[in-house]
Amino acid sequence: MEDGSYIGKHMLADLYGIAPELLRQRDFIMGFLEDVFRGAGYTILDKSSHQFEDHGQGVRGFFLMSDSQASLHTYPEQRYLALDIFTSREGSPESIVRRIAQGLSAGPVISSIHMRGAAAEGNDT
Repeated sequence: MEDGSYIGKHMLADLYGIAPELLRQRDFIMGFLEDVFRGAGYTILDKSSHQFEDHGQGVRGFFLMSDSQASLHTYPEQRYLALDIFTSREGSPESIVRRIAQGLSAGPVISSIHMRGAAAEGNDT
């Protein structure tokens, strides 16, 4: 923990304006995200994904990492990627999202961070 007031950061990010053809390519999107996570020093223990044949052919995926986890949902018909990143390590899920947005040439990004486990150390907030 960086300052002892929480256990981890949980970031939710909505990335808009991404090319639909990128969001339909399961191998590309999973490989790209794996490269971003590994490049940031995360150790990937397992990953899984599924591509839907209908509903815009979106991809759902999950990365299990030694001290983190991430899930994704693509909506090509909406040019939209939903990311959910939890990390219990020191570091910045914000920088991960910036790298992903830049690499996918995303338009607007809307995100929020929740500090998880704040009450674990007697903090009543």
